Amino acid sequence: DFFSFEIKRGIELQFLNFRIIQSEHGISIDQTNHILQSILNDYFDKNEKVKYESSPFPLDSKFEYELYAALPMSEDELEKAEKKYNGKYNKWTGALQHIAVWSRQDISHAVMRLSGYNAAPSLPCWKALDHTMRYLYHKPHVPIMHPRKKVEKGPAGNGILTK
Repeated sequence: DFFSFEIKRGIELQFLNFRIIQSEHGISIDQTNHILQSILNDYFDKNEKVKYESSPFPLDSKFEYELYAALPMSEDELEKAEKKYNGKYNKWTGALQHIAVWSRQDISHAVMRLSGYNAAPSLPCWKALDHTMRYLYHKPHVPIMHPRKKVEKGPAGNGILTK
């Protein structure tokens, strides 16, 4: 069948590159395995110690000026960057865009900013891309959760599960 898929481990479904888990709390959808196997394993060297980044895109205002003022890279500089970062800039922004659209809205802003430089990336663009990949390395599992119970706003404005 064209639309058939195999159920693995009872409550967990694997479909395309998604993992869908049903529990008494609700349904979660994630692409953690795809992120680990198809993106991070190709981007980072196996023994590389990856620095922690707490945000998907650099937040320093000095970096914004550096990004704005930078010139596009020459062919030689671009080739060196592609070797250093294990692939073309467009390849990585495309991989990030796929997961941002389907399951990782937390990186959407970073992907939008990075994609704006696809035609002519500069060195700061590559630095921002690397920053986003390091964030993803330390946060590969951020599922979308659809709770089984209704969520209402509490007194502090946070979500509270109700019956």
